[in-house]
Amino acid sequence: MLGAFERSWVALAAITSLAACGSNGHPTPDGSALVAVDASESIDGSDATPTDASGPTDDADVTGDASYVDADAPSDAGEADAGPDSGTVEDPACARLRTERVAVSPPDSMGSSVATCTAGSMATAAEEATLRRINYYRTLVGLEPVVLDPDVLDVTNTQALALSAAASQSVSAALLSTASATCSTPGSRTAALSSICGMGTTAASVVDLILSTTSTFEPRGALLHPTLASTAFGSVGNYAAIRIFDRNASIPLPDFVAYPPAGVVPSGLPGTQTFTIAMATGLSAATNVSVSVDGGSSVVVSSTYVANTLSWPLVAFSPPGGAASIEGGHSIHVVVDLATLADVTYDVTFVDCP
Repeated sequence: MLGAFERSWVALAAITSLAACGSNGHPTPDGSALVAVDASESIDGSDATPTDASGPTDDADVTGDASYVDADAPSDAGEADAGPDSGTVEDPACARLRTERVAVSPPDSMGSSVATCTAGSMATAAEEATLRRINYYRTLVGLEPVVLDPDVLDVTNTQALALSAAASQSVSAALLSTASATCSTPGSRTAALSSICGMGTTAASVVDLILSTTSTFEPRGALLHPTLASTAFGSVGNYAAIRIFDRNASIPLPDFVAYPPAGVVPSGLPGTQTFTIAMATGLSAATNVSVSVDGGSSVVVSSTYVANTLSWPLVAFSPPGGAASIEGGHSIHVVVDLATLADVTYDVTFVDCP
């Protein structure tokens, strides 16, 4: 169970096909399933749209205005197989995107069978690519990378959870944390208390799904939690489980975590249509956030506050490129007025990557 101080860093997300298996959750305006943080509480998550659990879907299933792009197909944000044009100098942010956010080809798992309730295992290449995908986002925002969970039992249980999700054709937390789920085992139910379940072509694409939030809700904050230390993955068909609540309280907390972060950011990255900032203390529903684009006039935006996290959509300040994404070459200056504390200011500059 996470303490109140740790929970203050976590934001919630309105995503139908993403749920914290067996954790607490809160309904979003559209009634979507939610990820939660405190594993001691329960959630009534929504079932994902039933699909053939034996094979991948075309895309991860997302509701809301998120401009989600399947991470395992070429996108505007760039992929590992899209190198720079010959004779040009590639921006370091694009080079890192190309080398770290590597493409993954399904399936992720080996030896899995829903028909016989055989969990199988994650393919090594898929496991490594999913870890790199997580650490790409974590290091992008200035956090320490996570490592694969060294506990073999945790890894086995997370794979068992993915099997149960695939067999049940559901990411419902209320179901997968109980013996009523198809192919449920004590191990899968244990994993359900510390994992996020989702639907996507690969486990790596579910990582992108976690970032593709449209409100101030939990999955993004859990993935980008400063004290997240290790993780494990499971994947069967188009269902994946990601262990994301293994925390190390000795890891120091930064002043804040923002996404998209300060510095140069590839345009079109999942989730950049919604800005978030999380702090251990200082934020409230009364906190003002002002934004200016390309050195223009500052505008106070309408933001949403949940659990020491503020979020605001792109539509709040009409950026170049519209609400779906910001075009490369534009800069956003953010000022968070903390009243009794020093203001937080940072600049995000977007770049188009080949």
